[in-house]
Amino acid sequence: MVFLLAYLNSAMAASVAVVDFQSVGVSYEDGVYATEGVRTAFLMAGDLELLSGSDVAAGVSANVEADLRAAREHAGDARRLYLVEDYDGAVLAANQAVQEHRAAFSQIGRRPELADAWYILGVACVKSGLTTDAAAAFSEVVALYPDYLESRASNVPGTARAMLEEAAQRSTGGSRVTEEQVAQVRSALHVDWVVTGSIDAGGELVARLWGPAEDGAVRIYSEVAGNFVPVPVPETSEVYETVAAAIARAAVVKVTPQEAPPELSPVASDEAAPEDSSVTQKWWFWTGAAALVGGGALVGYALWEPAPYVIPGPDTWSVRVDGL
Repeated sequence: MVFLLAYLNSAMAASVAVVDFQSVGVSYEDGVYATEGVRTAFLMAGDLELLSGSDVAAGVSANVEADLRAAREHAGDARRLYLVEDYDGAVLAANQAVQEHRAAFSQIGRRPELADAWYILGVACVKSGLTTDAAAAFSEVVALYPDYLESRASNVPGTARAMLEEAAQRSTGGSRVTEEQVAQVRSALHVDWVVTGSIDAGGELVARLWGPAEDGAVRIYSEVAGNFVPVPVPETSEVYETVAAAIARAAVVKVTPQEAPPELSPVASDEAAPEDSSVTQKWWFWTGAAALVGGGALVGYALWEPAPYVIPGPDTWSVRVDGL
């Protein structure tokens, strides 16, 4: 019986990773609360195997941890060079940090760190007279972290402050996750589904379900919109449950096992079974499967998915440019 339960669970359950939602006209923390609210709703429903936020961050960087370490080192170098007024050197180091963060998928799991690298690049470009490059860098900052100036930056030079404010005013939304990035996330995390989304100033929560396409890429299977939460965004809301339920319904998984395990023979009875009967047509198969998917999806996940690589150091890494 234990073997049957484990087999059904591992065969039926589908895995999902919820990527950090974009903040559009609201704070970065509002996006975090919306993301965690939807993740919690998935977890409580139990319809899909859910990766935690820390698992997503660690998993996408599991094979590129060298890039993440180098990005952090170069961001630190850029700060030190800036403080000794080697602005050209700071620009070079910050540029390297940005590229290495991107290679380490920080735009997926560590947006504050990537925003810090862009910010350091921006202030260094201002001092080097690279105004156009500085404006582009600050646009990236507010796309990743809309309220960076109010909530994360400190001792911002006057020119940089004005450029950040201008970038925030002309921003059209968060840093949207691309189709290519979704495909890379799905492959890196070995999940069936990826969920991306956004929360805007009106409180509208939008979620998109991504899955495999016929050409080996990914496509959007479902988009859920028209559900609203209060702003500032709360940590818990029935809206999260509504969105998660709609997404889970769209994530239909067809179970087609190659061969049934020996323990799956039906319980003996006085009536002979029809010759064309199969285990998947028995009422107890689907009843048991539904119960397993609803209540124990994480068990099956542990049977086949290796533990994600945990990158040394804290998940939230801040490089501040103090004293500028």
